[in-house]
Amino acid sequence: MNSKNFARMLIRGLLLLGAGILVGYLTAPKSGRGTRSWIHQRFEHWRAKSHDIGSVVKRLFHYEEGKLAGAVYRFRQLTAVPDEGKYVDDDLITQRVRTRLGEDRSTSQTARINVDTADNIVTLRGVVDSSEERHNLERVAKKVRDVDGVINKVNIVDKRADSGS
Repeated sequence: MNSKNFARMLIRGLLLLGAGILVGYLTAPKSGRGTRSWIHQRFEHWRAKSHDIGSVVKRLFHYEEGKLAGAVYRFRQLTAVPDEGKYVDDDLITQRVRTRLGEDRSTSQTARINVDTADNIVTLRGVVDSSEERHNLERVAKKVRDVDGVINKVNIVDKRADSGS
């Protein structure tokens, strides 16, 4: 007998011995009933747990699916190319202007600016530190597609005058 066959026989024998002990333990009159009951309780516990986990995963998946659908919708709205003569929503123009102001290097560091749109006319409101920032806001807003005009109501606050008081 070679060592390979001996190892197989040893492993097989140990597995059979373990299975026999397990079967004997589970079917023994005194301890078997309690063990079977314990195994049944554990099985029911894990089955209920897996059902709970399944419902949580389904709920999370549904939530993430909704978030993705919303992001796709917003992306389509922001990048929509309107047909000629088709009405463009003012909210869409407002979002485009806000996005462009955040992306442009000259305006991305400015303070919070309110952007409102009515009949394709954009109104900018807020406070900036210099006339250059105010001019950059207007310049960037005018470049946005479907903007017919910009009303710049941005105020300039001189920080040096405030700190000297």
